[in-house]
Amino acid sequence: FYAELTDAVERRFSARGYLVLTGNTHNDRGREEAYLHTFVDRRVDALVLSSGVSLVRSTPAMMEELPVVVLEEAGPDTPFSNIGSDEAADAATAVEHLQDHGHVLIACIGGPPWITVESSRISGWRRQQRAAGLPAGEELLAVAEQSEEGGNSAASLLLSEHGRPWALHGRRPSALFVTSDVQALGALYACHELGLRVPDDVAIVAFGGTGAA
Repeated sequence: FYAELTDAVERRFSARGYLVLTGNTHNDRGREEAYLHTFVDRRVDALVLSSGVSLVRSTPAMMEELPVVVLEEAGPDTPFSNIGSDEAADAATAVEHLQDHGHVLIACIGGPPWITVESSRISGWRRQQRAAGLPAGEELLAVAEQSEEGGNSAASLLLSEHGRPWALHGRRPSALFVTSDVQALGALYACHELGLRVPDDVAIVAFGGTGAA
């Protein structure tokens, strides 16, 4: 997702005569601050932040002198221009789609909840399930890193006969809502390994819309 997002940003700025410098922070506060100091020292014209969790929330003084646009991570109190989607509402729409297909036991695979968008998407899943009077307990939520490996391990936990959903509900979830496309790819691998057909045995809806999806 971030590779595609960065490419889109770079192409748009390049068309307007700007050179784009990119820093991948891995949501690490120290790396965020190091890149910020580097870019400011090089007198960049502006900053575009995506998943700059710490910087967006703390607003270092040096950012006050630059035009800043935040992609995705902005909260209601962010003092910068921001562009994003209504993560919770969009997640709820995805879960409602599964409900409309008759699914009741819908599990969720999410990324680290301290990442704002992940927390919002998980919240949307839980809200929509509860609004329909359907299960949304912790046994139906598996949190893992945002990678194929993370999605694979999370799906295995949720869909295995030895997993928490089976222990509490006596059956595996018939559908998965996955908060990122990259995790969903891992979930597909897990289904293959467990001998489950998609969507015949397990339906999967992912959030993201990347080329891989």
